[in-house]
Amino acid sequence: MKIESYKFPKASFLAREKDLELIVDLILKNERLKKLLYYTSPDCLDRPNVPQDKALELFNKNIKLVPKLLID
Repeated sequence: MKIESYKFPKASFLAREKDLELIVDLILKNERLKKLLYYTSPDCLDRPNVPQDKALELFNKNIKLVPKLLID
C-alpha cells in the first residue's frame, strides 16, 4: 500500500495576482535587497538607499515576474 507523503497544493489563477503583489511589496520594503540588486560595486551596502522610482525599474530588468505553472 502506497502512502502519498506530499500533495500538490491546489492553486487558482485568481490567487496568482495577489501572491505576486505580496512578493513585490516585500521586495520593495527590503532596503538591503534593493541596494544589492541596484548597485554593482562591492560597496553597495554602504551607498544611499535606492529611490522608489529606481526600485520600480528593477522589475522586468533585474527581477522577472514570470510564474512557473505545472500542467498535468
